[in-house]
Amino acid sequence: MLNKLQELEIQEAESFLYQEIDEELAAAGLLPDRFKITNLEQANWALRKIRAFKAKAREINSLAEAEIERIKSWQDSELKKIESSIKFFEMLLEEYHRSRIVQNPKEKTITTPYGKMQIKKILPKWNYDDNKLLEWLKKNKPEFIRIKEEPNKQELKKVLKVDNLVAIDPDTGEVVEGITIEPETDKFIVEVD
Repeated sequence: MLNKLQELEIQEAESFLYQEIDEELAAAGLLPDRFKITNLEQANWALRKIRAFKAKAREINSLAEAEIERIKSWQDSELKKIESSIKFFEMLLEEYHRSRIVQNPKEKTITTPYGKMQIKKILPKWNYDDNKLLEWLKKNKPEFIRIKEEPNKQELKKVLKVDNLVAIDPDTGEVVEGITIEPETDKFIVEVD
């Protein structure tokens, strides 16, 4: 919940941000220069505004999440009822279709204007416990073990030298292919609570 000071900060910032611009002056290019922060007091003023806006954003997100959770709970409840009804009718249809298959084994599909029913053969599904399987393969069938090759980037980075944003093998002086290095840059960050 925003405190009174934060509410005032937002009101002041919004009046500053959304001042009406005289359209005639704007068209004539006679608008005054935009505001610039020129001292620590003004920077502090701007940080207070950012802090208040972030508090407002947290409040909005909190309210939205509570409503989303309430709606999601309602949605789940309603969908469970519907899913239960669908399963009931699917069970009835399967019983009916299987009774028809007994009479005519070739009747794998039954079509109506509102849908169709099918009986399909499902191939066996193989489930693997990779750890147990690997142990067994190591002892009995090592030819079925696949080895994945990939660079050890962390260790490689410790060994290579960088010269003008190019990776160099220090032992040979050779340029290492497959590596590009982006220059270091600055990033502006604003932190408020």
